[in-house]
Amino acid sequence: RIHRLILETYIGPRPKGMECRHLNGNPADNRFENLCWGTHVENSQDSIKHGTHVGLINHGEKNGHSKLTDSIVVLIRQLWHIRWMNTTQSELAEMFGISQSRVSAIVNKKSWKHIWRI
Repeated sequence: RIHRLILETYIGPRPKGMECRHLNGNPADNRFENLCWGTHVENSQDSIKHGTHVGLINHGEKNGHSKLTDSIVVLIRQLWHIRWMNTTQSELAEMFGISQSRVSAIVNKKSWKHIWRI
């Protein structure tokens, strides 16, 4: 792969356990200043930050079967967090056309984990 060749040419041999990181999240951008050696964890964190992580591609509103949007999930969490008008999870479920167990999973961050706000 070209990115590895560039790093090996300008930085030196790949250190044991290290991978090539594309700092701007674009794997086609093989400019020297966009590349560095890093751990697998760092590379995974980069892909999450840039929204290119395989696990995020079909999650949330990007999944064509989703009834909710990222904004609605944030709203559900906010309403639950402030206990708007003493609303129960069942009432939130009815408002948004989902089950109470789905509301529970959302407010407890068991689902829609990629939405970090609230």
